[in-house]
Amino acid sequence: MKTARHPAKSFAQNLGFTLIELLVVVSIIALLISILLPSLSAARERARETVCAADTRALTQACLIYSSEYRGVLPDPSLKLGTNIVSPPKTGVPVAAQVYYIFDNWRDYLENTYGLQAKHWYSVSNPTWNIEGLYDWDGDQTVIGRFYLTSYKANGKDPATSYMFNGLEEPLPDSEWPLFARMVTDKPYWNLMWTDLNRQWPYTPGYIDWGHPTEPRIGANHLSGDTHDPPDGSHESYLDGSVEYVTGQALKPRSHPGNSVHLWW
Repeated sequence: MKTARHPAKSFAQNLGFTLIELLVVVSIIALLISILLPSLSAARERARETVCAADTRALTQACLIYSSEYRGVLPDPSLKLGTNIVSPPKTGVPVAAQVYYIFDNWRDYLENTYGLQAKHWYSVSNPTWNIEGLYDWDGDQTVIGRFYLTSYKANGKDPATSYMFNGLEEPLPDSEWPLFARMVTDKPYWNLMWTDLNRQWPYTPGYIDWGHPTEPRIGANHLSGDTHDPPDGSHESYLDGSVEYVTGQALKPRSHPGNSVHLWW
């Protein structure tokens, strides 16, 4: 005698998956994820590079607009506001601690006058450096995530007293001066204005700890690889207003002006 199957029961049984079918589906999903993840990661990195380049361009344009209003003189946030002069400052004029330090009153002036924001001073590739404690550094200076090279702090008043010249990896003859422009009409050895903060700072116990106490490149943008590898690259802006991304292979440790800091461009 044949047993009749209930139509609904037969339909429900046909909806089930075997273990092999389930494993196949899981394998396909895992394969798709492994294919897509690198693409998504690369897309995120391209987006960060685009933002970083745009921020560098905004800083550069603000400086060029300022120079057009002040007879070609570039702004110099490494000097206390009110001392932006072409000739060397007089004794006692406050000078920034590093080439990636600026005075707060210059920061505020450039933000209020030319529409800059706090994010422009830093890089999305280095979020650990973009913190309130550096934006409002002790005293009256701001620690930024970029090098501003067209400054008194970079050039000094002559090769003998230049902060950057005294630490150059490959010293230049005195005739190659200035290293960087102070005015848009200058013919400097390097045509740079802004670069990303790419540096090596060998760890000094008890002196610096921004969450990575053994990382000598702490504060640097665009990092990967081992601690002694060069940065992946750097955004650089020039006196003509252009911005370029320079790959790590083209970067060199150009200067070590103090505290064992090595600066790359």
